[in-house]
Amino acid sequence: MSMRLDPRPRHGVAASLAAVVVLLAALATRPALREPPHEPVRLTATALARNTPASTAASVPGAAAGAPPVQEPAPPRADTGAASPRVLVESALESQDLLRRTEAYRLLRHCAFVLSPASVAPLVAPAAWMKPDSVRLAEQAWQALAGRCQSLRGLRDLDALQRRLDPVPLVVARASSPTPVEAEWLVSTFRQHGGTAVLWAGDALAAYVEQRTSQPDGDVFEPLEPEAVQIARCRFGEDCSPGSDAAHAACLAIGTCEGDVAQRVLATLGSRAARERVLRQADALTDALVRGDLRQYAIDR
Repeated sequence: MSMRLDPRPRHGVAASLAAVVVLLAALATRPALREPPHEPVRLTATALARNTPASTAASVPGAAAGAPPVQEPAPPRADTGAASPRVLVESALESQDLLRRTEAYRLLRHCAFVLSPASVAPLVAPAAWMKPDSVRLAEQAWQALAGRCQSLRGLRDLDALQRRLDPVPLVVARASSPTPVEAEWLVSTFRQHGGTAVLWAGDALAAYVEQRTSQPDGDVFEPLEPEAVQIARCRFGEDCSPGSDAAHAACLAIGTCEGDVAQRVLATLGSRAARERVLRQADALTDALVRGDLRQYAIDR
């Protein structure tokens, strides 16, 4: 799969539907998602504990001299979670808080799934491989998200609001090849905000690394899988619980409707090797962000 620095469409209703969530939209287009996983995903308590930020951080040595302070993965923010979607979006438009703006930005992307005039409930044409339980859960997810997003119907031009809240600068988002400007922005963003910056800069980092693989020294860089970036987001503060907006959107976009977001994106991968690669990348990204060392991702060197 080829990713540009900003693969997200920025214009039109159809573009919003195609890009509900950058990760989820990318996953929805993968050939691997056209059929059910070859084997079930079993994330036991031991496996989950092994891949949590706490267990990762425990094995991280002290930061090198001159490196930014070690920052543990942040807990989910509760100050805006109780606000209605409309209040969240309107307050984010007047705020410079990147976390608040990113939360509103992602909410608009989720809500585009159910608010667009062209949107269709999932039961109209469920994927042929979806089990009856998944179809039922998809309908429930649709209803939950539609109810959650109802207050946004009164806002004008949701696409324009989404573009205004996009936390990635246009100079970075529109770049077609790796540039010093992109690297400088990524370095300053992660140095200033630590691991929580993955919530809004994770896609830009993944796209930058993937593009760097086309450079003469590109064979030393492994592209970041979008699933790994999503799992890192969950670890650094995004609400990825089974009842979250992200989980509902995952159910509707990729057809996996059980477990939290991490379990759902892993369930789309057709082999154990693919899941292990994603978890390994998520662990490495979490570790790098906790230590403030991004050299393995071709920046800050």
